[in-house]
Amino acid sequence: MMSTSAGTVYFVGAGPGDPALLTLRGREVLERADAVFYDRGVDAEVLDLTPSGAEHVALGGGEDPAEGGRRLVQAAARHRVVVRLSPGDPFVMGCAAREAAELARAGVPFEVVPGITMGLAAPAYAGVPVTDGEAAGCAVLVDGDRLVEGAAPAWGDLLRRAPALVISTRGSNVEGLCRVLREAGVGSDTPLACVASATKPSQRTVFTTLGDVGRGGVAARLEGPLVCVVGAAASPERALRWFEERPLFGRRVVVTRSRAQAAELVRALRDLGATTLAFPTFRVREAPDREAVRAAARSLERYDWVVCTSVNGVEALWGALCEVGRDARAFGASRVAAIGPGTAAALNARGIHADIVPREYVAEAALAALAEVGPWGGRRVLLPRAAGARDVLPRGLQSLGAEVDGVVAYVTEPDRGDVEALREELRRGGVDVITFTASSTVRNFVAAVGAEINGAAVAAIGPVTARTARELGLPVHIEARDHTIAGLVTAIREYFRSGSGTRAG
Repeated sequence: MMSTSAGTVYFVGAGPGDPALLTLRGREVLERADAVFYDRGVDAEVLDLTPSGAEHVALGGGEDPAEGGRRLVQAAARHRVVVRLSPGDPFVMGCAAREAAELARAGVPFEVVPGITMGLAAPAYAGVPVTDGEAAGCAVLVDGDRLVEGAAPAWGDLLRRAPALVISTRGSNVEGLCRVLREAGVGSDTPLACVASATKPSQRTVFTTLGDVGRGGVAARLEGPLVCVVGAAASPERALRWFEERPLFGRRVVVTRSRAQAAELVRALRDLGATTLAFPTFRVREAPDREAVRAAARSLERYDWVVCTSVNGVEALWGALCEVGRDARAFGASRVAAIGPGTAAALNARGIHADIVPREYVAEAALAALAEVGPWGGRRVLLPRAAGARDVLPRGLQSLGAEVDGVVAYVTEPDRGDVEALREELRRGGVDVITFTASSTVRNFVAAVGAEINGAAVAAIGPVTARTARELGLPVHIEARDHTIAGLVTAIREYFRSGSGTRAG
């Protein structure tokens, strides 16, 4: 019977585990999904790409594919865009083809969006070139569960002839898998590379042989989804290990920035191999009374200087300019100072070039840099900033003779994440570093979690943040010389490279 469906079902491969390996087409489809049916092995960050009102349906893995297909038919009758999200590739070692067959029978349109399959990604991330011409000219992908369940003679010819085998399985199957391979005629001394949790910061690769896999607890150390490479290509001497050699690989780092501002730091840490734990300690919202910043925006050209101390301040001021129908031309002849390259970049993005960016990105350095361009007597200064910000700049400029209008452009308030989950991670020693990018992040963290951090290292973006941490009972192990996100990441990297980061005292 033909369906009257108004929707389309998209079979999307979520990739091998790392959310960054999702294809552009997969992301595009997810961003307009009305409903998503997903396997539990899919990373939560991929699901976060869907619109806030999208329906999410978790599938248990034991469901009959025909029944799953019928559920997709029903969903397509209610929604325009239905996504069936599978780990790896939907048509490789999964049940998507049988689900799609149900859609075809019902006349429901569907599209397949391929994904990077685990069988290809795991060897690449372990540095094992499975089709290296010197070791193997081709590779065969095998479902390990079927291999273990099948009779050895049925696999014997393939296993003796295949130059390299790439086998998807589970850690609990490894010893049985190797036994089947040996019974099929594969030599006990054949190299074996086992990759667990491939492409994730928890990835672990073990190089051994078919005969030695049960010795020394090798199999016991492998948990979860697993990819095994069998053959000369899996020799440790041939491995070009890169993923697990990254400088912060395996390190667990707490990021305390607001959710809206954490992306740059999270991306930089992950690029170096770290696992990031989100614990936003504050969120930014508009000032309760926006009239002061709007009034400043209406008369911006009256100021000799506009001093921006944060990206948030730039965004709040620009928002006020838009609200009153103005743009970059409103700055007129006003000169502009920015504390830090991030703030300067936010201004540049709006067509404003900062006249002064102090070498150190703290209020004291900004004041010193501004003092050099005096005299300040009678000059008017606009200072859009957060409620409760330090008074170093306004007082210092006033002492130089300037007339300072310090307007509250935005407000920061505590945003306490899952406190108990973080405390448990700290108790069990599961945190290597806690990052702080402002004094407010320190204060809110200590108020929520306390100062007992069980040997985790504390990383501060600069001296003001570091001083606040020490005042509140946190030892500071890492302080960025360059008071930027990039500088903070560099300092963390140097800390571990120097050998200081085994466990902080």
